[in-house]
Amino acid sequence: MLSEDVDDGRIVVITLNRPHAGNAITTEMGTRLTEAVEDVAVRTSVRAVVLTGAGDRAFSIGSDLRQRNQMTKEEWLRQRQQFDRTLYTVRQLRKPIIAAVNGVAYGGGSELAQSCDFIIASETASFAQPEAMIGLAAGGGSPVFLPRLLGRGPRCRR
Repeated sequence: MLSEDVDDGRIVVITLNRPHAGNAITTEMGTRLTEAVEDVAVRTSVRAVVLTGAGDRAFSIGSDLRQRNQMTKEEWLRQRQQFDRTLYTVRQLRKPIIAAVNGVAYGGGSELAQSCDFIIASETASFAQPEAMIGLAAGGGSPVFLPRLLGRGPRCRR
């Protein structure tokens, strides 16, 4: 579900490894990602982190909605708390973390990329926040972070 490679001890590559499911993030995968980032935070030899998705179709399509369909409301809220912790942990890492985005980064996947210090996107990368189309709010920070990343658009003239 999550793999980690170390390049000469200085760069850690963390890969969301569920290409068959668009690298959708399950509760367990979110927990493992948080633990991996926390581990990197205390490893003094590590200078930077690259976060990517396996395969060429998706960086991540966000939360695994199939898993969510099976959850009680309490389990869903617990998962939401875990994902919030994951995003917070990524944002607080005191080492550069780079999102290497190939393919789609939708919903929570887009928010995960936005939580990184840098985003390097391939020509096939696309980003979206489709939560509103299924009745959800973008609760991982996009309403705050996306305008900062994109900047102000051109002003309309009367």
